[in-house]
Amino acid sequence: MRRNSPSVPELFSEISTASEFDRERNELTETVERFASMGESCCSQHPHPFFGQLKPHQWAILMYKHLDHHLSQFGV
Repeated sequence: MRRNSPSVPELFSEISTASEFDRERNELTETVERFASMGESCCSQHPHPFFGQLKPHQWAILMYKHLDHHLSQFGV
């Protein structure tokens, strides 16, 4: 993927509120904690729409890089 590739517009809501941000942050934290505790058993068995079939450790690497990318966008 190229740097600064555009996202699909449908992923963004027009109006964002602080309460939505808090809810989304909490949901992300819970998801990361669940993945860390469950490991490979919580990885998707479905093919990735762009990369195709991935093994659990490949899903984990992809999700780590994806999350790191977005957190870096916000200086986290």
